[in-house]
Amino acid sequence: MFYTTLSMPSLTPELLDNFPYSKYADPQSIQRGRAYFKDGRAWNVEIINDRKAICFVDGETGEYEVTIEVGKKTGALSLDCNCPYAEAHFCKHMIAAALAVSEYLKEENVSAEDIDAPAFPSAPSATGGNWQSQLKETLVSSPRKSPLSNLSRYVALVIMERSRMGSYGYGSIYRTTYYYSRSAYIKKAIN
Repeated sequence: MFYTTLSMPSLTPELLDNFPYSKYADPQSIQRGRAYFKDGRAWNVEIINDRKAICFVDGETGEYEVTIEVGKKTGALSLDCNCPYAEAHFCKHMIAAALAVSEYLKEENVSAEDIDAPAFPSAPSATGGNWQSQLKETLVSSPRKSPLSNLSRYVALVIMERSRMGSYGYGSIYRTTYYYSRSAYIKKAIN
């Protein structure tokens, strides 16, 4: 794990772009990390909150997970990769991931307010109304499509159930009242 102290408390493109990579990584790792990024090998950027992101990088021998985080109190930026080389060195996967997260933040123009607010309901919500209005509400609250679709691979699942809540009427004419409950989930796609 590698750190540098900076005064910014949240993860921003400027923080990543101004990180002193050459202080921690050798020139070959920086060059190879940039090449990995350019080749699209850094993908599935996941913004956890305003201080933390995870990115996967396809290496020569496998897929590696890079965690990038800004310390809440210290403002220190830390990068951590699960590749064997990163146990003692700043690796090319960290460079590629930092570049991908920076570009993702720039492209998406993600702000702290966007990150902290859920973009899509993750727990079931039961409300009355017809299925068309429930579906419309679900689609309106779904996340925006990323222009960098190769960086975020997710599956959206919406389950709608119709419940018969009661019947009423007079004589031989009965009306049945239906309610619709909606459960919406977003799950990380696995290749």
